[in-house]
Amino acid sequence: MEQGKAPNSTDRKKLRAAICRLMPRWQASELTGFRYLPGGYSNDNYRFEIHGSAYVLRLPLANREPAEWQTERVFYETARTLHIPALVAMSDRDGTMITRWVAGELLVDAAPTDAQLVAHTQQLHRALATHAPGSRAYDPVALARRQVATASKAAPRVVSAAIQSAKWRPSE
Repeated sequence: MEQGKAPNSTDRKKLRAAICRLMPRWQASELTGFRYLPGGYSNDNYRFEIHGSAYVLRLPLANREPAEWQTERVFYETARTLHIPALVAMSDRDGTMITRWVAGELLVDAAPTDAQLVAHTQQLHRALATHAPGSRAYDPVALARRQVATASKAAPRVVSAAIQSAKWRPSE
């Protein structure tokens, strides 16, 4: 979906249902202004409004263990010194989350410098250790192994499709 594009009526119905599961006191008919936010690596994100305030709905694309979602929720609830949106509601079951909308450029539109990205990542990891003790440490090797395992499942199809579309025939 393109940035800023409004979801169709079926998608809006699903988005409203997800929001109302997290915020039962909100009426689905009062939720307006849905807009897709691009750039999510592991989530689909949508901006929406209710009662004159703007929020973001995060819908994770992958499953994780409930304990990981709980750790993330605790982090968002306690990491007040970081520049992160205020948590409104979050499901420990599936990671669906609502935060307050923070006006500004999306990361996908205004990429940080390498130095800014490293500094922010370091700050997040220090905060995670402080605000969510006992959480599993960031392990780039384990992350890379998971990503390679996922990619390797799709690679044969992707390579085959590329060869077919290019009409390339390897020589003997």
